[in-house]
Amino acid sequence: PDSALEQLREYLAEHSGGRSDDPRKLHLQVLQAQALKALDRESTMNYGNLLSNLDKLPLIDHVRLDSLLHQNAEWGPQAEALFGEIKENEWITVRGAHLEEWPEGYGWWWMNSPDALLAAGLKLDLLVAPEAERVSRTASTLVRAREGKRWRNTYDAAQALDALAEYAEVRESTPPDFVASLALDGSDAADYAFRGYDLGLQSQVFPLAEVSQGQ
Repeated sequence: PDSALEQLREYLAEHSGGRSDDPRKLHLQVLQAQALKALDRESTMNYGNLLSNLDKLPLIDHVRLDSLLHQNAEWGPQAEALFGEIKENEWITVRGAHLEEWPEGYGWWWMNSPDALLAAGLKLDLLVAPEAERVSRTASTLVRAREGKRWRNTYDAAQALDALAEYAEVRESTPPDFVASLALDGSDAADYAFRGYDLGLQSQVFPLAEVSQGQ
């Protein structure tokens, strides 16, 4: 109900203020600001303090904060500067893109796992540079992060699915409509029409007698 949402907004706004340099309080302020933004009540009162204490926050909170800054024109220069710093922790391979940090002085917090960090990074890229080549590679890396068709825990699964759903909405909102051809021994062996997302599993059998040596 609307009344419950308003009570939640009021509670978060009331308890999100105050300057602090305690890492856990700073982490909480990032999450509170993120929640308020999702509830259509942006609270920028802590942005300056958070930017001054980035060294006390894990990389995933840098990503969360930068997403908030990029949605507020008044913080544009700070958003771009922080985005550049975040990308210094990214490395790209042929198969995917990775966003990682090696924590110093603290271990992983349960909400700051590598998969959750990658999901947050994907959402930031979709906000800032949705057409960049690394975006599809990050999404592929996140899908491959599953262990036995699932992510390591329900929190990672929720973060990954949320990011991948946003990826599908931004990058794949237009259903596929093309024909893929399979060539074998220099000739077209099969054609598959991709119309929407309902192709399903396809198979093609080629007798060995019809396959040239080395194919």
